[in-house]
Formats: sequence, C-alpha cells, structure tokens
Amino acid sequence: MSIQSVFDKYASLYDSSRRKLIPLFDDFYQTAISEIPFSKQEKIDVLDLGAGTGLMSGLVAEKYPDAKILLVDIAEKMLAEAEKKLKCFDNSFTFEVADYSTVESFGKSFDLVISSLSIHHLGNTEKQNLFKSIYGYLKPGGIFINADQVLGDSKEIEDVYRNRWIEQVKSNGITEVV
Repeated sequence: MSIQSVFDKYASLYDSSRRKLIPLFDDFYQTAISEIPFSKQEKIDVLDLGAGTGLMSGLVAEKYPDAKILLVDIAEKMLAEAEKKLKCFDNSFTFEVADYSTVESFGKSFDLVISSLSIHHLGNTEKQNLFKSIYGYLKPGGIFINADQVLGDSKEIEDVYRNRWIEQVKSNGITEVV
C-alpha cells in the first residue's frame, strides 16, 4: 500500500489521533510557530510541504492573518480535510495535490517554507535533493522550518527515545495493533 493511499484512507481520522501520538503536542507545534521571524502584520507567502489536513497551516494563518498559504500534499483526501478545516480563516489558501519531493518549481518564491511530520518519510537522497529545492523556493531573507522527528545519535539513544514515546502514547490511550 502506498503512502498516498494510507493517508487518503485515514484522512478523516488523522487529526483526532495527533494529540495521542505526539507527546507535548502543543509545545511541538508552538515551538515551530514561535520561530517564524516575521511580524504579524506582514503579508507573507507560505509554502506548506506535506500539509496533510492543514494543521500547521492553520497555526500560521491564526498568527499571520494576511499570509497567503500554498498547501501541498500527495494525498488528495488529506487536502480535502484541510480545505474544510481552514474555511474559518480569512487567509488566501491554495491546495495542490503533488509529490513535493519531485516538484521543481511552484511558480513563485516564498517568505516561509514549513513542513511538519512529513519529510521523515523520504530517503536520505530525497531529503538532500528536497533541501536544495527548498533553498531555491525561498525569497531573500526567507526561512525554512521543519518540525519533524529525527533519529537519535546512536542505537542506544534511539531505543531510549522510542521506548519513551511508546510509554507516552500508551498513557494517552493508544493500544498496539496486531
């Protein structure tokens, strides 16, 4: 089953599981949002890669009411959920179904490129190529914020991280699926 079909299948359930699967959910997203260096009044152009249901775009829209946001995701149903969710904002949103790791250009430059919990799905070479592309998408003075999970420095540290995460999600009511 492709990643696209998995995300399309679970699009309507995606948001309800996030708070259970992401320990310190609010801190995770607010830390990323707090790093955006623009003033709230600026009219910024934003690109959200792997936008899913628009969770990160919604947080940006809330803080930057004049932001124009392009949401890109491989899963059409995820973007359909995002479109429903973001109707409450006055921002200008555009939705594009695409594999962002292979897109050469989005036809414009951006003040801010964001991604949350998406790029880790790519292989190392794909990540390197994507990071080069992102650099090319940015306007002078633009910024890229990637809120994602990463591997620990060693197998031992990674095991500690993984075990702690499993404990946290189980305490949030997530059970193992066999």
